[in-house]
Amino acid sequence: MPTSAEGPSSRKTSSLRRITLGAETQFCTKMVREIWAAAGRHGEPDLADLAVMFAEGNVDTVVMETLSKGFDALLSRDGS
Repeated sequence: MPTSAEGPSSRKTSSLRRITLGAETQFCTKMVREIWAAAGRHGEPDLADLAVMFAEGNVDTVVMETLSKGFDALLSRDGS
């Protein structure tokens, strides 16, 4: 049962936020996976680990170079 402060509109907003967050996470995971593959790396980094590294300003040089190389490779594709 919802609390007095939480009505139907509040529940809808909360559900929409969860759906949006899920979509954003899927998008980021796919993007990092494709960048990593375009850089010629096997496997993929853990998205949560990457987020923590960036949040703390402590991104490993090899990881950053791989992301940069992969992103450049994706941008260079001709779209076919």
